Amino acid sequence: MLPNPPGLRRPYYAYLIELYSPLGGSKHQAQFYLGIARDYLARLAQHRLGKGAKMLKFAAEQNIRFEVVKVWEFTTYYEARAFESWAKRSVKNHRRLLKMPTGERI
Repeated sequence: MLPNPPGLRRPYYAYLIELYSPLGGSKHQAQFYLGIARDYLARLAQHRLGKGAKMLKFAAEQNIRFEVVKVWEFTTYYEARAFESWAKRSVKNHRRLLKMPTGERI
């Protein structure tokens, strides 16, 4: 992904995907995936084809359904990437991200 070219104001999105069934064993289970993209619906389609994140590729191979459950809009790639990094580092239980505001620039 590249930064916004000068004069172009297409937003970037951080998106949260929830798996209908968790992946993993008895000690650790993953049910959420957080990513960023300009077109998160197109990216979701890629994930469903097994392209991109290994976690979602494995889920697709196991016929585990998943959906985008939360979206955040950002002005620049850097803002979206900073949010993604912060959330992956600081919010260990991604279910808590469901309570964060959407529909507004963060």
